[in-house]
Amino acid sequence: MEAVVYRYTWKHGISISSRTEVKFRVPLQQGMIFVDLLNGDSYQVHSLYKAKELDRFSTVMPENVVHTFPSRSLTDEELNTLRERYKFQPDELTQPGEELALLD
Repeated sequence: MEAVVYRYTWKHGISISSRTEVKFRVPLQQGMIFVDLLNGDSYQVHSLYKAKELDRFSTVMPENVVHTFPSRSLTDEELNTLRERYKFQPDELTQPGEELALLD
């Protein structure tokens, strides 16, 4: 059985349009926090909605939009614990925003 993936167009901070897509295995909800496993930056979900005309760069991007604002940065210990749980090993090719994980 194939895992369900929830795809979103990701708008962060004050932005008109986005070219970024994010994917999660559970549906996002307002108030959730997700973390970039590369650098430990975290983002709190401010709102979720259907894309309007300018929200996404292209109509092939997900119709569902997640709008976030910065949350706190994780400590090294918290980040290492998350990396272990998600079996994430950064390398020189990994870019910020590529590997995201939900914070409990």
